[in-house]
Amino acid sequence: ITMQISIPLIEQSECTHLAHQAHALTTLTPHSNPPILIHPLNTGLAIRTTTTATNKLNRAVGLAISTPLTPHDLTTLEHLYADIHLHPEIHLAETAHPAAGILLRERGCEDVGEVGVYVLSLDSVALGHGDGGRDGIEVLEVINPTEEEREEFVAASVAGFRDTGRSEELLALLARLAAVRGDTGVFVARGATEEVVGCAALGVLDTCLSDGGGDVKGKGGREKIGHLYLDSTVPGYRGMGVHRALIRARLKKCRELGLRVVTLATKVGGGSARNAEREGFELGYRKGVWVYTS
Repeated sequence: ITMQISIPLIEQSECTHLAHQAHALTTLTPHSNPPILIHPLNTGLAIRTTTTATNKLNRAVGLAISTPLTPHDLTTLEHLYADIHLHPEIHLAETAHPAAGILLRERGCEDVGEVGVYVLSLDSVALGHGDGGRDGIEVLEVINPTEEEREEFVAASVAGFRDTGRSEELLALLARLAAVRGDTGVFVARGATEEVVGCAALGVLDTCLSDGGGDVKGKGGREKIGHLYLDSTVPGYRGMGVHRALIRARLKKCRELGLRVVTLATKVGGGSARNAEREGFELGYRKGVWVYTS
């Protein structure tokens, strides 16, 4: 597709997203040992948190976009994660420098999965998208949540992700990170009888526009893009339009904030991707998930 924003800028926004995750975790667990680290690389960024956070909060992104990946970069990553007894997980865009995949294989890595980055230009969305709830579902942003509202959000998020096989402790942590991030709004979907049927998050991420790719908007400033994440539908309410209602509510919020581009990352061809495509998203590019296998 022809995107209004370049892949390097979207990759940079993911670096911002990961950095904010690490900052939020530091807020929740200020005395972590070993300490939580945000490690910038030549291009890209890695965060190292805790062993129990697994790859969700221990990964490197944005590598080999503007400069090649080097053996030194990989050695640095290996040492970084060795302190918490993990190997690096690297999410590599399909537009990354072609030598990166060769080097990763030489170091014992394999491409074991794929994530699709979906992009929507709000200028191109047909009238009627982003209107919020449907079929009796109401979606509201929870602003300055109380402790009770925060725990309600966490419980709904855990319920929706429980069948992924991840620990409930990790699922709850990911939801709490969204709830404390200053750049993130949390949304709750309710059914006809006010029961919580789903929840989701909207990150508003800064990205520098001086990449030389023609994506400068305004005078040398920074553009904010919307990033949809942590979409969760409570079991028993799937197939009832909850996810699409959550998407629409956040697109409406993005419009109110004056954003022009919104992204999300999910499995290509999965149910989440299909719902996003129905709301106007298109597959922008793919990312390989590289892990150490030897």
